[in-house]
Amino acid sequence: MLGVLDAEHLERYFDFVQRAVEVNRGLTVRWAQAVTALSGAVQDRAESAGQAARNRTKPVGHTVRTKADTAEQAAREQSAKTATASRKQAEQAQQDRAREARRVERERVRQARQQARARYERMTKAELSDLPTKQDLPKSGNVDELVERLVEADAR
Repeated sequence: MLGVLDAEHLERYFDFVQRAVEVNRGLTVRWAQAVTALSGAVQDRAESAGQAARNRTKPVGHTVRTKADTAEQAAREQSAKTATASRKQAEQAQQDRAREARRVERERVRQARQQARARYERMTKAELSDLPTKQDLPKSGNVDELVERLVEADAR
């Protein structure tokens, strides 16, 4: 009897082991499917996140380009304004120099006339009347007219 029982126990043991293997096999297959599905979901999420990041960087890149273009345009406008201001300042300086040169020339002429007038004002009318004749100028008129005529002739 021991042989029959042992064989029966053995048979039941192997059935049990076989069912345990089959259950474990089923569980392992289901676990593998779950891991594969989970891996696919993670991959899909990663791709989705990557696409979202790419979609966000496009507007940022566009905004950066727009801001850079705006800054470049502002720099050009500022440069043009600076050039215009410099040109106007140079023109103003040139006008100021020309105005000052004319003022200095008028002052030089005025001083020269005063010196000439001072020389002629010490003379008498008779002395003054002789001088225009030597320069082919009219000798008629009062002392002031003669002095003015001589000063004008000297200025030429």
